[in-house]
Amino acid sequence: MKMADGSFRPAYDVQFSTDTQTLVIGEVLVNNQGNDKGMVMRMQGQYQERYGFLPKEVLVDGGFVDYKDFEQVSQQRTIIYAPPANYRSNEPDPYEPQVNDTPAIVEWRKRMATAAAKEIYKLRASSAECVNAINTI
Repeated sequence: MKMADGSFRPAYDVQFSTDTQTLVIGEVLVNNQGNDKGMVMRMQGQYQERYGFLPKEVLVDGGFVDYKDFEQVSQQRTIIYAPPANYRSNEPDPYEPQVNDTPAIVEWRKRMATAAAKEIYKLRASSAECVNAINTI
């Protein structure tokens, strides 16, 4: 896997799917991809296989943002909460629709611009980061 210093070494990335209220881990995905892009759909598949249904909502950090992945997840009627990319000050507002956005991506951008979505996103730190900290001790 590519490391922060640019080198490649044997390593794995572990993804947890955590309930934000109970901190119960529902899924674990291990990969050596080096980034989180495309992982939401993979986690959806594992969730479906394990529980027989899909979650109504998913909450992920900005590293998971992948438009093709988000398109597929949206088609499954799962609502995604993830921050749009932070652009430099001279670039467009990340919450505004972009030229090549599909309807699902436009909907996601508009959702994330709302105060309600921003409040929901705050739950990520108290759930995902807490579980990561507990499981690395």
